[in-house]
Amino acid sequence: MFDADSIQALIDRFERVLVAMTADPNQRLSSIDLLDAGEVARLDAVGNRAALTRSGPPPMSVPALFAEQVARARQCEWRCWSLVSQLPG
Repeated sequence: MFDADSIQALIDRFERVLVAMTADPNQRLSSIDLLDAGEVARLDAVGNRAALTRSGPPPMSVPALFAEQVARARQCEWRCWSLVSQLPG
């Protein structure tokens, strides 16, 4: 299932986490870099770092996104649509 190189890479990553956590036990686990510089460079070579790091729109809640879409949507005025009208019989 795993070859020797894959197992060693997992051990190295786990060791990086242990070293970082013992150096600062109050830090968030998500703040620790699992990958070494070579792994990051390989990901940069095959990935699109520019797209991942550029700033995007500010985060919005689902209700806010829904309200924004409603504001953009075409108004039906007096007409309405219902699934009931699609039922057989």
